Parts: sequence; structure tokens; C-alpha cells
Amino acid sequence: MYKIPCKNCKGHGVLNNFKHVQDGICFKCSGSGYQEASKEEYENYKQFEEMQKQGKYIVFNNGKTELFQNEKKIFAQYGNFFTGEYGNYSVKINYKNENIIYTRHTINSDEFIRAVKNEYNNKLNKKIIKFKKQLEDELDQEWIELLNKKIKQLESQLI
Repeated sequence: MYKIPCKNCKGHGVLNNFKHVQDGICFKCSGSGYQEASKEEYENYKQFEEMQKQGKYIVFNNGKTELFQNEKKIFAQYGNFFTGEYGNYSVKINYKNENIIYTRHTINSDEFIRAVKNEYNNKLNKKIIKFKKQLEDELDQEWIELLNKKIKQLESQLI
């Protein structure tokens, strides 16, 4: 078995909110600050630690994932954000481009990234379908070429 910091007390061994019960000793790790974990949980924890060193915030920018240490750098690069839902997750969404989002990096970030990529691909597929419907109704050759170029550009962005 492997040891990882206790999820309940975050490795401190004491719960400050429960000082009145057994002096606040964590009831999951019995005050040691560590809990036993399977190899898979241990590897997930190590991977999470490595990602935390790279950045505490995940930014999803039109199909690309970036890591940032603080929110000030995100705001400096992308501008302002509002809170919204993207891929069934509550995230911060950029005012100028709805495909630029960010959230705090957590242990479940792999699931988050997968869900966000699926949402991004679904939005692109809807745009492609919309342009293909316009293409069927169009008679002007210049517009047909423009729509075909736009469809190819969107298809190349799929991940």
C-alpha cells in the first residue's frame, strides 16, 4: 500500500472546525496526516502534484489546454471572464470568445478536460452542419467557395 496526504485534513492531522471533539484529531487518518491508497490513487496523486507545480489554473483556449499559476496572468492575456456552464461544469468564460474558459486545477481535471473537449467538438460540429445547410441553398459561386473554406477551417479545428 501507498501513503498519500489525508483528503479530509489535507495532511495536517487536525481539523480546526472540530477542536471541541477529541482536540480536533482527524477521524479518517487518526491524526497521522496520511492515509493508505492503492497504486492507482497514488499515481493519480503524484500526477496531480506535478500538474500543480506547472499551474493552479487550467485555461482551455479553442482546443488547447494551458496552465497558469495565478488569475492575474490569465486576465492580462485574455481579458475579463464571467461565470457560466461549459460541458456540464461551472467555469469562467471569456466575454469575447466563449471557447476560452478557465477553472481551478483539481484532482478531477482529467474528467473536466475530457468534458470540455467534447463540448468544444459538439459546438464546432453544429457550426459545420449549419454551414453545410447554407451551402445546399446557395447559388452564388463565390459564397460556395467561401463556405467550403470555412467548413474546412472548422473541421481542422476538431480535436
